[in-house]
Amino acid sequence: MKTLVLQLLRMLKFDPQHPLLFNSGFFLIFLFVFLVGFAMVRNRQSLKVYFTIGFSLYFLYKVCGQYAIILVLAALFNFCSALLVHQSTSVRRKNTLLFVSIVFQLALLCFFKYFNLILIAGISFYTFENLSYLIDVYKGTFRPIRSFKDYLLFVSFFPKLIMGPIVRAKDFIPQIYIKPRLSHTTFGQGLNLILMGLVKKIIISDFINLHLVQFVFDSPLKYSGIECLFAAYGYAMVIYCDFSGYSDIAIGIAKWIGFEIPQNFNHPYTSKSFSEFWKRWHISLSSWLRDYLYIPLGGNRNGRLKNYINLLITMVLGGIWHGANMKYLLWGFIHGTLLVLEKLFTFLCGNRKFAGPQVVYNFIRGLIVFHVVTLLWVIFRSESIESALSLIHQIMEGFSLQIIPLFIDQYAVVLTLLAIGLLLHFAPLKTTQFWEELVIELPFVGKMGLTFIILYLCYQFKQSALVMPIYLQF
Repeated sequence: MKTLVLQLLRMLKFDPQHPLLFNSGFFLIFLFVFLVGFAMVRNRQSLKVYFTIGFSLYFLYKVCGQYAIILVLAALFNFCSALLVHQSTSVRRKNTLLFVSIVFQLALLCFFKYFNLILIAGISFYTFENLSYLIDVYKGTFRPIRSFKDYLLFVSFFPKLIMGPIVRAKDFIPQIYIKPRLSHTTFGQGLNLILMGLVKKIIISDFINLHLVQFVFDSPLKYSGIECLFAAYGYAMVIYCDFSGYSDIAIGIAKWIGFEIPQNFNHPYTSKSFSEFWKRWHISLSSWLRDYLYIPLGGNRNGRLKNYINLLITMVLGGIWHGANMKYLLWGFIHGTLLVLEKLFTFLCGNRKFAGPQVVYNFIRGLIVFHVVTLLWVIFRSESIESALSLIHQIMEGFSLQIIPLFIDQYAVVLTLLAIGLLLHFAPLKTTQFWEELVIELPFVGKMGLTFIILYLCYQFKQSALVMPIYLQF
């Protein structure tokens, strides 16, 4: 009995080698206990808030240990700063308070993100949420709340805590005061998102990552051109399924407890332009950069040249947000340049129509955008720019059609999962809607049966090595 208690205590403590993630076995226990407890307190407003905060902070503790306290301190600082900004009657004092608050929080973010060896999970996401709240209060588009516990719930809410989506206070906080009601439809929608998220993350992303992408990107010169090419395709699918899968699970869990979190991905690889891609990829970050950086810089209000400069600045800073590394700066700069060239092309060519069928034109555009984005993912994923160039060199110089049969035989499972991922991503909207409605309409026994099948498949595909979520490092 004593041994069992000690094992339980060890399991409840923070383990840096096994952080609590959505794809871990312990998370199922955590989520079950939380949902049962939440059902018991959901009609008692204060208790519901404290209960959710407690589980959220424990979740963060299980991810990053004692550094979870930084979230509480950052939330308290920003909460007080917003109140001071709102209460200030002097424009100069209000501007000074805003400037000091923003600089302090960005300095804190930069210290832990770029100058400290300790990874503080979620710090980029909750810093951006803090800043959006502060700026909205400053602009007068959102009145500051008086309850710190409600604000702490907004910042610490565990489904979106460590990898987003980045949520705005004006969208989230009013939902705290609404009595949660779990309808048949909402339960089905949440279950569908959670199960699809698990499939994306554990079955597709983790498997392709460990069985092709990781070792090819680590030493590209050791592998053939076709292996390097499909490692590039593979990573495009890995980063999408990893991040969007996590977002789907977060949105699904939130639905179950009465919160609507905005969509973070909308089939980004179907985009026909680079501007469309950034409206579909990591939507919460893209819209944050647009509203709190690009538009304050001037947006498109001060002429084309200034507009192009603003776009470049926004995308470069978006790249640096991912890390203090030249590869991220280059990645952001190229994406910014593509957006500028796209705008310039539209200005010069106007509304000229493609001579051939529109469907062919759209297909060609989509193909170009997908492959350029995939090529840029090579820079994003590689250890360095030199390593990225080595992989691209292998694709160009080391490609041989003769080894295709051997490649297909050796990577049959990887290629099958890559094909499944592409089918899920490019499936028509009617197909995804039909599947969601099917899950919603399943009787409870059918829902549990489907859940068991998906969990069993995840268990079979789950890798022995811990596969950390890609965006956990950002």
